[in-house]
Amino acid sequence: IKVILACVALCFAVHANGQWTEQRIKSFGFPSQSGANPSGKLIQRTDGALYGTTQNSGDVYRAGYGTVFRINRDGSGYTLLHSFSTTGSDGWYPPYGGLVQGSDGALYGTTHSGGANSGGTVFKVNTNGAGFRVLHSFGASTGDGQIPMVGLVQGRDGVLYGTTSAGGANGSGAVFKINPSGGGYSLLYSFSNLGGDGQTP
Repeated sequence: IKVILACVALCFAVHANGQWTEQRIKSFGFPSQSGANPSGKLIQRTDGALYGTTQNSGDVYRAGYGTVFRINRDGSGYTLLHSFSTTGSDGWYPPYGGLVQGSDGALYGTTHSGGANSGGTVFKVNTNGAGFRVLHSFGASTGDGQIPMVGLVQGRDGVLYGTTSAGGANGSGAVFKINPSGGGYSLLYSFSNLGGDGQTP
């Protein structure tokens, strides 16, 4: 049984005969300048590789605004698929929900700030790092969701679903959906600012 951990390092913990052993396969941060502070769960895609996000780059002088990365299970092949820009146009700081692999094979995720309206983004990127695209920038209109703090799920209908921790009609967060193409974005529910149905997912 192999359990994958995302901490300051990526590790394999293997249980054998009642004992746990750990093998570090990647250390993040300076001086590698290739991502720091892993921020979400890892996913294993159908190609066998592991995919994840970091909250920062590894450049201690520039701080950075997060990355999407790929690594093989033995620690080889570490590759940055996308580094979020200092301008914030593509989003800043992927949150703790990590990525989801869509039925089309692409990776989808969110950032909790940045984007065209500084309210976070939904993004798409291919597993080779090509085709990065912002599908939605939150806060585009009054009542839109803002600041997603988790990732996405894909329903059986192929649509992506998620939540925001702020915004919505009442300012207390919302449930939204969006197509993998970027179309069809809409809020499904806005939480009440009175708190009777919950707030700030």
